[in-house]
Amino acid sequence: MTEQKKNKHGKKFLIKTCVSFSICLILLLSLIFSAFFEKLLNNTWAFYDNEVLFSQFKLHFIDVGQGDCCFLQVGNTTIMIDTGPEESGNSTIRYLNNLGFSKGDKIDYLILTHTDIDHIGGTLKILEEFEFLSIYIPKIYSNFEVENGYNISDYNVDNSFFWDKVSRAIYAEVETSNLFYNFIGEKIDKENFSLNFYSPFEDKSDYSNDYSPIIMLTVGNFKAIFTGDASYVEENEFLNYYKTLVESNFFDCDVLKVGHHGSKYSTTEKFLNAVSPEICVVSVGKNNSYGHPTEEVLTRIKNINSKILRTDLSGSIIIYKNNESIEYKTNFNFVGTLYFKWWYFVVTFILLTLFITFSLNKANKGIGKI
Repeated sequence: MTEQKKNKHGKKFLIKTCVSFSICLILLLSLIFSAFFEKLLNNTWAFYDNEVLFSQFKLHFIDVGQGDCCFLQVGNTTIMIDTGPEESGNSTIRYLNNLGFSKGDKIDYLILTHTDIDHIGGTLKILEEFEFLSIYIPKIYSNFEVENGYNISDYNVDNSFFWDKVSRAIYAEVETSNLFYNFIGEKIDKENFSLNFYSPFEDKSDYSNDYSPIIMLTVGNFKAIFTGDASYVEENEFLNYYKTLVESNFFDCDVLKVGHHGSKYSTTEKFLNAVSPEICVVSVGKNNSYGHPTEEVLTRIKNINSKILRTDLSGSIIIYKNNESIEYKTNFNFVGTLYFKWWYFVVTFILLTLFITFSLNKANKGIGKI
């Protein structure tokens, strides 16, 4: 073969390699961003993480920035606790879409701990997207209840515009028979799990955060405690009221959702010792103006040798049961309902590129021998 022909074939090889490289790159980007490929891959085995998919339960601490949003999957039952700030509504919906929930799908329970915007802000968008069968709300009346003649003498009124809008949307969403208030003694009791409300203790509070219920999820021998923004005031009432149960280690748990995003006014040393969590999850926004989580709280948690997971550092967090051990995943991404790490795509990309380059090089050498 002449030098001219070799150069020609060399250029063709280079062009083919570049084209192949571009095709691989486009394919990989499509796998990440395309709903079509998400659905396609959902029926394959390549990226399955069986530990997560077939776990008895999954606790999702969704990264909503400076706010709270937890999504629990226990068997076939689904529970959402808080909805994050208003600006996170769309991203929370996308998260649930990636879990396999589509517009109009039913979610069993929605629990709003209190009326702060960073806990109820995403509610309007989420109610438009999904159907909730039962809803739990704090006993704080809105202008809607006042207008409709509710007896408000025993309860506080939050006359904020947003809580009023959320209240109206909730009353439109469910029948009053499926609308409940966050009270001590309230519970969701199923064959395979229970969710018990251990507070609040007062019908009225001077501090809106203390309407947050302290809730415990029990699945077999697994326990998780959720505290909303409950302050040390409610924590102390909890410890005093349940003194006997605390002394018997009844509240020792595997997972604690740290109160008030790691504020120094929550998650006291006494409370931590009483619930003795293996894992503490802090739902908090990056570089937030409040300084959450505070060093005081982080030190308290470290002193009891509990693992600290933070949404500002790790993104959304999934905690699940693998056989008899409690596992967690962070920094993950989705393809449909499949959980995977970014390096899966990187490795696939490199292998595809090497394979195509090798094949083209071999073909080019064959041409050169002609």
